[in-house]
Order: sequence, then C-alpha cells, then structure tokens
Amino acid sequence: MWSDGFLVAGGSGSSLINVSAQIGGSVAGLADMSYTLFASSNPFDVQTILAAFEIDDQDPQIPGAVAVLHTEVFHGAQQGVVNVTLAGTIPFTYGQTFYLASVFGGDVGCVNLGCVGGGSEDFFNSSNFGITAPAGGTLTTLSATNYAAAVPEPSTWLLLCAGLISVLAVPRRRARLQYAS
Repeated sequence: MWSDGFLVAGGSGSSLINVSAQIGGSVAGLADMSYTLFASSNPFDVQTILAAFEIDDQDPQIPGAVAVLHTEVFHGAQQGVVNVTLAGTIPFTYGQTFYLASVFGGDVGCVNLGCVGGGSEDFFNSSNFGITAPAGGTLTTLSATNYAAAVPEPSTWLLLCAGLISVLAVPRRRARLQYAS
C-alpha cells in the first residue's frame, strides 16, 4: 500500500490525468487478492484504508474517496500467473493537490483442503504505478517520487494505430499514382 499527493501546474480549470497499474506475479493455492487505486481531494489515513479492507477486500470503500481502478487479481484460483494492466483517467483541477492511494493484497491458503501449511505467492516488485500529466502540464508529487508514465488507455492505442496506418498509407498511394502515370 502507498499513497502520495499530486499537483498539476501549467493550465487552468479542470482536466483529466492518465493513470495505470501493472501487476505481475504468481500464486499457488486458494487466493483472494485484489488491487484498488483510490483518488481523493483529502490526504489518506492508513488506518481508514486498512479498516475498509477488513470490511470488504473485494469491494473496498473509503469515505471521501473514489475507486478509480479496481480488479480482483485472483478469487479462488488454484494456481496461476498474473499479468494485469489497468488504465484509467482521474479528473483534477490545476493548482489543487489531489491524493492517490494504491492497495494491493489478499490472502493465499492451502492448495487443497487436506493440506498442511499454506499456499504461496510471489509478487515481489510486481505492482507498478504510472501517471502522465496532460500536454503542457507539469506534475509534482508531495513525496518527490518520479512515477513512470501511465500506460495509455485502449482508446488512445486505437487512435494512435489509426493515425499510424493513415500516415503509412499516404506514401504508398502516392507511389502507386506515380507508377501509373
């Protein structure tokens, strides 16, 4: 779990900021694991976050916060490899600090009901958070941490691919027209 404050300068009014989370690892055993990214206009209190997950770790709710990204990584799995990428946007107002809290965790138990001991999980250094300021904006964090750029949303990838295809198609069409003359 981590939390940090973010401030975007270089514009006015409200806009959207891109965020993403990449999770990778493996589980052997019965697992109940989830990832959630919360956004709030107020700083997060660790005890409040922990209390929310004690009540319901599959659909946690923190007073005054919005779950921006959420997924059940595993729920009842026997064994498996995790490779999940989540992407989304968060509304913000230029010049006003907003806060994010990222929570990834859960429980892993026995591989079968008759087992002695528990299951296993390996998610060491596996949850990566990314955030990208809008064009012309500068992003600063209260912790002075430099986060990776956010993974683009699927709609952004589609737009990028469509633009690339159209750029590549123009020279080919021109070449065909020159040969035809």
